[in-house]
Amino acid sequence: MAPKKPTKCLKRHFVKTWSPGHRSQRICIGGSAKSQHDNLSQPLASKVSRTAAENASDSADIQPDTVASECREYESRVQQSNQAWDECKDSILRAFSRSMSVETGGCMLCDSRSASFRCSACHLLQVCEPCLNQQHRHNPPHSIEHWDGSVYVHVPTKAVLRRRCSCDASVSVRQVSLVLDNGLQENAHVEICDVCADLQSTLISQGFWPVQSNINRAIKPSAIRISVLLRIESTMQKCATSLFSACNALAAERSLLWCLPGANIYRRLNSFGSMRAFRSLLTSVQWQGKPGCPACFTVSSQSDTLDAPIVLQLDGCFGMRHRSSAGKSTTSTPSDTPVADFFLDTDLSREVSAAAGSCPNWRAGGRGQDVFTPKDEGSLDVFGLFATSCRHSSIVSLSDIVTHGERLNYAVTAVKAAAVKHQDTPIVVSYDIACKLQSHFRDNPRLRFAVPAFHAYGHNWQCQLQNNIRFLSDVGLTDGEACERLWSHFRRYAAQTKEMTLANRRAFLNHLATSINVTGIQEITSWFVERKRLLEKTQKKCDNDAEKIAEELALPPTLSSFLAYAESCASRFCDYVLAEQSQSFGSREAVINDLARLETERQHLVQHLSTYRGQQMAKRLKFALKKLDI
Repeated sequence: MAPKKPTKCLKRHFVKTWSPGHRSQRICIGGSAKSQHDNLSQPLASKVSRTAAENASDSADIQPDTVASECREYESRVQQSNQAWDECKDSILRAFSRSMSVETGGCMLCDSRSASFRCSACHLLQVCEPCLNQQHRHNPPHSIEHWDGSVYVHVPTKAVLRRRCSCDASVSVRQVSLVLDNGLQENAHVEICDVCADLQSTLISQGFWPVQSNINRAIKPSAIRISVLLRIESTMQKCATSLFSACNALAAERSLLWCLPGANIYRRLNSFGSMRAFRSLLTSVQWQGKPGCPACFTVSSQSDTLDAPIVLQLDGCFGMRHRSSAGKSTTSTPSDTPVADFFLDTDLSREVSAAAGSCPNWRAGGRGQDVFTPKDEGSLDVFGLFATSCRHSSIVSLSDIVTHGERLNYAVTAVKAAAVKHQDTPIVVSYDIACKLQSHFRDNPRLRFAVPAFHAYGHNWQCQLQNNIRFLSDVGLTDGEACERLWSHFRRYAAQTKEMTLANRRAFLNHLATSINVTGIQEITSWFVERKRLLEKTQKKCDNDAEKIAEELALPPTLSSFLAYAESCASRFCDYVLAEQSQSFGSREAVINDLARLETERQHLVQHLSTYRGQQMAKRLKFALKKLDI
């Protein structure tokens, strides 16, 4: 009877069971060729039924009733919370209405009946005019509102920014238009010491950022509260919005309650480049120079981990493009202090190609060509972004991809720069095509190369056994995919950076990389705690698997004993092959390479057997062997 075509669920389950690196897979090193052939020629139905039975026994502890009860409890809590909010809705509406109008109790300070003013900055919600003047006798730049009988209206004030120095020099006064915390515009007189400071430094010391670059000679000087700029910058970073959208969101805060719109902040920030200058200052304040990872690049002289390798992870993203018609200005960022520059200049005069004999499953130099159309090639001058990061997702360097594909030139440049910077430290380089990249650094013994855990399955089995990061020592649980997590941050700004000039794009990406690294420094403790939990979970899983295998092999139930047994078996098998076939194999490494080739062929047959066509081929092969009496 011909074997039936397996159903979709059974086929998927079988492929998962025999997928490379899966924990239920058993790689048989010893055994005769006949036993391996018998294993390959077994019907698929028996294997699937046996695997399904094992999984059914493993999932016997799952109780559907427990999951259903937890869902009912959650729905009950949500329903109770909604009912509680509905019950207090009327009282909340009355309290909110009271906050938007004048109470009948009078002034908060003197109990006067004519309390019709309020100042939110001083938290004076209802005061009379004499008390308000007493509290504001120093004329601060606050937004004062007056009740006209139906609504609060803004009242212009005579705000004064007094000088902070105590010298006896003369004082000059200039009128400046200020944008306050609530987005409203207020005219203020600024006192400037003729000896100690000018208008620009006086405004910054008072908490206002000048809009004009040369505000000392501006006809109509203007400044914005620094807290407003910080709010806009945080909105742009966390919500991945443009400057225009962030300013509109700030203006919508007033329109939600039918208040009059405030000043046009976007026009002020965009016309004079003040936001870019503020972002440059913020980068310098956050970290002097280019921030690095404290867990990788900062090692004390008394540390025991001086020989621990630095793990560099490389990858390219073709979503970070730039349109050539957006502008090619190369003007540097205006700043008096050096700004962190993560970008490397890649030499593309000579194309770097892979060495002969590399893994054929991946193409070097041609990756990314299929994602562009002829129209894109004519309208783009930057096709992507190439990044280098450490194992803690801290950005090391960036490069613009100006070719149609991800050539090896970008990776070679990044590795050379890291090797020069860290001359006395071993480095592990993780790259999607590390099998092709390593041929250019064979003369440097400090460099080792590995393929990331996710991308390793795109390579053949021999390449996986040699270059998979899971088989490399001194890297722990690092998967080599940190750049993939970084692209989730960068891709949100792809639409903005595509329309910027090249200078603004590079400045923005440098600022974004600095913010990501500073955030990583602040959260490095939480990162280590989470990795410790993952380590304990992985160690427990390995111990359980080792106990099960050791029980089958009658070994002590420890992971070290199992590893020692596996190493001894491999050593004895290699010695046996060398003794029996000394003419065919020249060394121990040749035996290991031949075993890798045989295992690759075996896994190819096993995976092919999971398809209907493979079953038909196995059936015909078994019939032919039986007919030949082999």
